[in-house]
Amino acid sequence: MEQTLFLISIAVLFLGFAFLGLSGGIFRLRALTNKKAWDGWTKPFLLIGAVLFLVGLVLVYIFYPYK
Repeated sequence: MEQTLFLISIAVLFLGFAFLGLSGGIFRLRALTNKKAWDGWTKPFLLIGAVLFLVGLVLVYIFYPYK
């Protein structure tokens, strides 16, 4: 059971990384096309990614197998 929770926490952590990466990619694409870089999906992906990253980090810390 603990190993399953640890793997879920790793998945949440990487999902946070993915959303942060998407946010950065959208920011650069919008800046390249001369649109306002912080409009569109940049801020929502950044907020979702930051929350998922922090939650995943805390879960990894809690469920890390010490054995």
